Amino acid sequence: MLYPLSLKLSGRTVAVVGAGVVALRKVETLLPCEARVRLVAPEAVPELRALAEQGALTWRARRFDPADLEGCTLVIAATEDEEVNRRVVDEAHRRGLLVNVVDVPELCDFYVPSVLRRGPLAVAVSSGGGSPAFSARLRRELDQQLHPSLAAYLELLAEARAEIRRRIPDDSRRRMVLSAALLDCEARELVEAGDLASARVALWRVIDAGTSG
Repeated sequence: MLYPLSLKLSGRTVAVVGAGVVALRKVETLLPCEARVRLVAPEAVPELRALAEQGALTWRARRFDPADLEGCTLVIAATEDEEVNRRVVDEAHRRGLLVNVVDVPELCDFYVPSVLRRGPLAVAVSSGGGSPAFSARLRRELDQQLHPSLAAYLELLAEARAEIRRRIPDDSRRRMVLSAALLDCEARELVEAGDLASARVALWRVIDAGTSG
C-alpha cells in the first residue's frame, strides 16, 4: 500500500535527468510548485531550451554525473536509456534520495499522480503505477464534475477557518465541529451562483451562531 502525501517543493532542488517530451511534462508540473529544477541531458526539446534561457530552470547540457544529485530533494529519471536510469537510481539511493523512473514502476520509490486542481484544492488520482493512462482519464472525468467555483469557495472557507481559530483559540474539538458545520450551509451553492458576498454572510452566520454565548 502506498502512503499519499502532498510535498512542499518551494525552493527545493529537483533533478530531472533527461530532456525529451516526457521530461517536459514532469518539468511543467514542478515549476508551478516553485521547485528549483535541475535539468541534466546533452540535448533538450525546444520548450525546455526556452525555459532554460528564461532562467526558469538550470540546464546542465551533458550526460548524467553523480554530482548532479548534490543538494537535491527528489530525483526524476526520464531518459530512454535503461543503463542511465539505473545509474540515476543507484546514485539516488546511495544518497538517501527518493527517485521516480518514468514508465518503469519497479524502479520507482514514488509515483506521480494525475492531478486535478481548483485553486488550493488538489485531487490526485494514482493507479500505483499500474495504468497512468487510466489515472489521466479518471482525472478528466472528475474535471467535468467539479465546479470551477471551488477555488473561490475554498478561499472563503480558509478565511472562515481563520476567524474560527481567532474566536476559539483553545478548544480544538469545538473548532473542528464548527468548521464542519460551515459545509452544511448554503455558501457553496451561493458561490456557484456567483454571489460571493452572500456566501460570506452565510458562513459568518454559522460562525456567529457557533461562538455566541
